[in-house]
Amino acid sequence: MSRQHSIEQQAALRPSIRQLLASLAALIVAFLALNAARRLPGITADLAAVGKVVLLIYLPLLLIRLCRQRPEDFGLRLDRWRDDLKVSLLFALATLPLFVVLYVVWFGLIMDHHVTARLDWSYVRGVTLMILVIGVPEEIFFRGWIQSPLTRRWGHRGPTLLGVRIGPDVWLSAALFALAHLAITFNPATVATFVPGLAFAWMRKRTGSVFGAGLYHGLCNSVVLAFNPQILGG
Repeated sequence: MSRQHSIEQQAALRPSIRQLLASLAALIVAFLALNAARRLPGITADLAAVGKVVLLIYLPLLLIRLCRQRPEDFGLRLDRWRDDLKVSLLFALATLPLFVVLYVVWFGLIMDHHVTARLDWSYVRGVTLMILVIGVPEEIFFRGWIQSPLTRRWGHRGPTLLGVRIGPDVWLSAALFALAHLAITFNPATVATFVPGLAFAWMRKRTGSVFGAGLYHGLCNSVVLAFNPQILGG
């Protein structure tokens, strides 16, 4: 093997697993710091949310540049927008009605909570925020920065589901996604984000872009928003 070929192989494997885990740890610490900063005078929840969005988008972009990689190799590409839109909307039509039914059954019948949905103009604004402020930025970090190097290593392994290999890259990215939610919120229920994380990971591999997963991610969150408007301060 030539030295040039060896260098190219090492470059293709950047960032390393250690670098990915270090960046995830840094993100978690930064989020915890922003949550704590909300107790300080002048630091509002909206300002902290802006800080989180900036981190989710620009930290990966900075790290990609430092690794001398191309953003499109991390799913940051708009040329797949048709596939992104088609796959995310088909997934939403197929899964979100079931999600609503399960939500109502669990909280309304089993947990005996009062379950009502608020669907007004403020909800439309909330859906937009869920997609642009939460869904897409989180997918840029987790399915772009975190999953892409994992797929380059292990994406060829595992069984095939609808044309996509479900290998260690999919399972690990979903696990890290759930772990981050748990570490930031200290709420054991957030471990359940592992399940939609698998869908987001599949979608990232299916379309080659993070933006379809970001749209579907935002739509999933919008279901919860319909029943819990207070999560956006409503």
